[in-house]
Amino acid sequence: MKKILAIVLACLLVLCCFAGCKKDKEEAAGKLVILEEPLTTEPYAFVTKLGNDTLIQAIDAELAKLVADGTVKSIFEKYNAPYIAPEETPAAAKEATDDSLQKVLDAGKLTIATSPDFPPFENLEDGKIVGIEVDLMNIICEKLGVALEIQSMDFDAILPGLATGKYDLGVAGFTASEERKENALFTASYCLAAISIVVPEGSDIKSKADLEGKKLSCQSGTTAELYCQTNGYDCDSFAQNTDAQMALTTGKVDAWVIDNLTAIEMVNAFNNGTAVADAADDAADDAAAEVDAAAAEAVDDVTA
Repeated sequence: MKKILAIVLACLLVLCCFAGCKKDKEEAAGKLVILEEPLTTEPYAFVTKLGNDTLIQAIDAELAKLVADGTVKSIFEKYNAPYIAPEETPAAAKEATDDSLQKVLDAGKLTIATSPDFPPFENLEDGKIVGIEVDLMNIICEKLGVALEIQSMDFDAILPGLATGKYDLGVAGFTASEERKENALFTASYCLAAISIVVPEGSDIKSKADLEGKKLSCQSGTTAELYCQTNGYDCDSFAQNTDAQMALTTGKVDAWVIDNLTAIEMVNAFNNGTAVADAADDAADDAAAEVDAAAAEAVDDVTA
């Protein structure tokens, strides 16, 4: 009898721990808020390795048509995303003789590298990579007469893979920054995007000026990370945006910086209870259920 009582008490203690952890997590997370003032704004484009001039020129030609005829804007609207047209006017194409375009045409496919954790530009839906940039690439590939092949990876693995020629094009919400242009070749920009500041509801961070002395999170390899590093912010970098978000919701950082459109998608999902917070709840509930089962089994063993 004493053994049964000891087992039951032990199980109750474990369940209390799970309940306490779950409560603490909920209190730490709360709701998330996107500040009105962005960290900065930036042009988005596609990227390849230096020397792939004919490939970039072919893609630029199709992109220009898609921006001009409103196709790009309509794709943004499909994903309920506001569209800001690029400010830049593409420079006149220089004469190029490299074989990068011909290699793609001969292969019959364009292989792109992406990181599908960046909605609405790229994300997984029912096991399939979808999003604004995927739609654009499908149209461009159709115009070029080739198939689209998508390779998924962490964001910061894309540029190294392009440099070695493993992939034809990087398609992952890339900012055509001057620093990146030193080592990679970009298409013309197809939209402007803002880097947003996300904080917990009730935070004392109300604007960009309030970030001084605060700890931030961001995705590694992004211009958000570069901006934070070059402007002296204390920022923890993560391979996935979901991890950067979790650092904020668990109280490890004070703010999370991320592309505005992606922030809208992920913050809405979190606030509606469909993001990673629910996965943690489910894990705690499952573990508690396992404890219940183990306790029942132990009692059966003792009384058998």
